[in-house]
Amino acid sequence: MKQIYDYIVSSYYHLYSNYYGWNKILSPFRLTTRALANIIIPICLKHTRNCFTNKEINNRRIIVSLTSFPARIEYVYLAIKALFYQNTLPDKIILWLSINQFPNKQVPTRLSCLQNDIFEIRFVDDDIKSHKKYYYAFKEFPNDYVILIDDDIYYDTKLIEDLLIAARNNEHAIICRYGSILSYGKSDQLQPFNNRIHVEGWSTSQNFFFGTGGGTLFIPSLLCKDCTNKDLFMKLTPLADDIWLNAMVRLSNLKIVKIQGGLLLPIKINNNITLCSTNLEKDYNDVQICNVINWYTKTFDINPFKKRN
Repeated sequence: MKQIYDYIVSSYYHLYSNYYGWNKILSPFRLTTRALANIIIPICLKHTRNCFTNKEINNRRIIVSLTSFPARIEYVYLAIKALFYQNTLPDKIILWLSINQFPNKQVPTRLSCLQNDIFEIRFVDDDIKSHKKYYYAFKEFPNDYVILIDDDIYYDTKLIEDLLIAARNNEHAIICRYGSILSYGKSDQLQPFNNRIHVEGWSTSQNFFFGTGGGTLFIPSLLCKDCTNKDLFMKLTPLADDIWLNAMVRLSNLKIVKIQGGLLLPIKINNNITLCSTNLEKDYNDVQICNVINWYTKTFDINPFKKRN
């Protein structure tokens, strides 16, 4: 079953092209693959075994961290079970949920029953939206490898393995597998967020903007201390953990290494709500980036999103 899962996810990764014409031709194949995947993969996941082998690498544990909310909680078990197929298994998987959204700490049985010594659900008092994905894990595991993922993606079985290999070869770097290069115009002026250029292959461009949900590895203690300043990130980027973390990485002068990665295969969720769509439709990403630039420029005379050579 793992082989079938891996074949489907890996196949989907290649159904994208930077060339508009070819990408248009691939569009129906993407739709068909997504439809079939969301029928076949849940069947495959019924046969996963809830077991792990713990490993420490360079004296660092591997922590996978994610969050969710009520509209998607019925489907999160699929993302968790898919992680059991990883070639390199994590030491811990933590799903952070807000007690404000789950007042009785009740989640679907098929999710709660997956809990063991490795996977756990933790309820937190505040609702800091998507920032829950990293905030609590960064504070608890500052010197470990913390890998951020989303709750609605089927990840390929080599995700953790590939991130760790790149991390061992690139000290003082964050490792990501999804994102785009920021676009700059005359006088190195940052262009609107929607003008960024998507990248599939390897990149070490220091103007790369990673998407945290694509699978991104951090050593939290290397990041700027503002990273876990809850009042500040909720003021400047309330709906954009990725904008905040990109700013923190740039302020910390950390190298950004983007490894090979293709399309992310989404879990089919009826009436799915995503921060990405909300931010893009309302150009709210640009607003939040400007918030960060203006605050740090006014406070420290530093522009976190200044073009880097």
